[in-house]
Amino acid sequence: MRSNLLQRVGLYVLVFAIQSLYLPLNHGLKEGTILDTRWDVYIPVWAIWIVPYAIAWPLWLAGYAWAVLRMPEKLYHALIAASVLATATAISTFALFPTYVVRPVLTGSDWATQWLRLLYATDGVFNAFPSGHVYLTTIMALFWSRWLPRWRWVWLGFALVIALSTLFTRQHYIPDVLGGAALAWMSYQIGTWLMRPAEARQERNRGKQAYPG
Repeated sequence: MRSNLLQRVGLYVLVFAIQSLYLPLNHGLKEGTILDTRWDVYIPVWAIWIVPYAIAWPLWLAGYAWAVLRMPEKLYHALIAASVLATATAISTFALFPTYVVRPVLTGSDWATQWLRLLYATDGVFNAFPSGHVYLTTIMALFWSRWLPRWRWVWLGFALVIALSTLFTRQHYIPDVLGGAALAWMSYQIGTWLMRPAEARQERNRGKQAYPG
């Protein structure tokens, strides 16, 4: 039991170790492409959306820690496979096809605007496509919907709120959000596909036990 838990923790660390490569690229890149659309100019800045945007990181860490402790083995391995695929693909995209956002000038001195201004000061403008906030949150929402389907709409609603927060804080453009969602869906499909051989083997073994000889 202890060795299995250590393995699960190690896989947890692997996912966030890959994702942490976001930071040097975010601050080290100097040139890139802007992937905006004609509709992005109509999206307002709503500073209050900094709240869901900012709490995404601790929620990812807590959510994956919950999976380490409670998620069934096959589903957990599928989650990790999907997460590694998504994070590795995104980091490669950030490095090979850099994208960035042009942020608006913030006015006002309320607490939400001050918090958003602090985010702008500490977070670089690069690594826009695909949105990390979207692909990590969407992967969680998809796997949690499979794990705990009774709360499916809570998980999917959470993913929608985080996606909207990336737009209303002007941290991302529409293509970044769509790219993050597409990457999450593709990674989820591959991760769950990898579960099927193990499930098929278990079904065959159950059949042999039920009808020996």
